[in-house]
Amino acid sequence: MLPLVSTPAIDIAQLVGRREQFAYEQHLARSTYAYGVDLRRSAWLDRSTVGDPLMRSVDRRWNGLITNLSADALLPPGTTLSAAVMDHLLGLVRLLHAPWPSVRVLQPAVAERWPIVTPLGTTKGGSHWLIIDKDRLEALPESERTFLLASGIAHLQCDHGPLFAAHLMAHRSGRSEGFIRTLLRPWSKVCVFSADRAGLIAVNELDQARDALRAHADPAIPWLPPIPDLAERLRAVEEFSKSRLLARLRFSGPHEGWSLAPRLAKIEATAGDATDHEEAQPDTDGDDESKHPNEAPRASEPSVSDPVEEAEAEGERLAAKQAEDEQAREAAEDAVAQAKAREQALAQAWPLARCDQRLTRRLGLL
Repeated sequence: MLPLVSTPAIDIAQLVGRREQFAYEQHLARSTYAYGVDLRRSAWLDRSTVGDPLMRSVDRRWNGLITNLSADALLPPGTTLSAAVMDHLLGLVRLLHAPWPSVRVLQPAVAERWPIVTPLGTTKGGSHWLIIDKDRLEALPESERTFLLASGIAHLQCDHGPLFAAHLMAHRSGRSEGFIRTLLRPWSKVCVFSADRAGLIAVNELDQARDALRAHADPAIPWLPPIPDLAERLRAVEEFSKSRLLARLRFSGPHEGWSLAPRLAKIEATAGDATDHEEAQPDTDGDDESKHPNEAPRASEPSVSDPVEEAEAEGERLAAKQAEDEQAREAAEDAVAQAKAREQALAQAWPLARCDQRLTRRLGLL
């Protein structure tokens, strides 16, 4: 008789629940910054009778595309970015609550025919890939590298990967490239604005976002989807910098204490730690005699003190107490002033709908 091999059971319900929670966090995060027209058009493309067959063809040809790219354009899977850049990429994924992509590095011989960061993917979030030119990316200033990586991640988070994959497939096959560009123009015309907003969130400085846009606005790659005019992209980023989302980000300080969509699991874990901490607190209600029941009380010893020294010590204590009170008063006044400045800034900031409306009118989509 064959021996029985016991394997741990997989909690399918828990796994599905975590995936649904992550999908909800991802949806919540992208809806806080992405261009509304872009999100609605992407959702329509997934469900329409015209767009769905086209996008499904991307899924059917995906394995063949990856096989061909691995043979003539990509380095082996073991080749990756430096540890510092990978940590940077992981931080941006967490900041945007985006899916973790498969990172592949371009061969140096073909890198000039590709953008520095290229998002590719299939429909319904099946696959997320970032094709990266390692040498050019790591040679960039930190702000430009952050902007490009965040934009690429946002493209994947907003389901733009199939758009880039469809253009690349048509270019490599040499058939129907013009048809694909014309058919997908309504989607490629608006998708870049969501990615630019994510880049601004990542760098958190309008001037740095402008510089990155000017430096990488036109990568001069023939197969890429049509890119909107640079002046329109700059204006859209400037308007988004006035939004409430960016105002909250500026007041929150570093990205470590800020998130587009707080993770429910993290909140629950924090609450659990607080409960454990409260339970672990020692009982300090008892007096000193209960701690040392066998210790006899000490008799009071007479002490000889100098009245002048006592007065000086009392004066020092009063001065220290006044200094502490002054510091506490100044801290309270600073907190009130910061709260008023925050409320005023948020009141003057634009809602996301206003940014979307102004951009929609300029693009002539109404």
